[in-house]
Amino acid sequence: MTKILLPLLAACLLASPNAWAFKRVFELVERSYELTLDTVTLPDSTAGTVIFRECDTCDPKSLRVTSATRYFLDGTELAFADFKQMVEALRADDDTIKGVYVHYDIETTNVTRIRVVQYPRLAAQ
Repeated sequence: MTKILLPLLAACLLASPNAWAFKRVFELVERSYELTLDTVTLPDSTAGTVIFRECDTCDPKSLRVTSATRYFLDGTELAFADFKQMVEALRADDDTIKGVYVHYDIETTNVTRIRVVQYPRLAAQ
């Protein structure tokens, strides 16, 4: 009996491929800016703004941070005060390039998270 039912079941499933298909809809809820640390002014508090320039000749932009904004340095989440202190100390370090990623909610334009990542400078060849 099993020898007949298994092939029959397999044939039914293969005959109707749309039975397993479903439509996936992805909605974009967040956008990001990729910047360097020297183009960014970090907020003074968790209810402030982050100010940056997308290019040298661009007008400054600002986005609100809130108490829900999360802060990351090299993949580690930090409290705002610790993040601010550590990132400001990094500004003087010329051995690394500091990338800043500002992620914000499209609907509210509130910053959801700020990530700072250090990349080693390549030695001149």
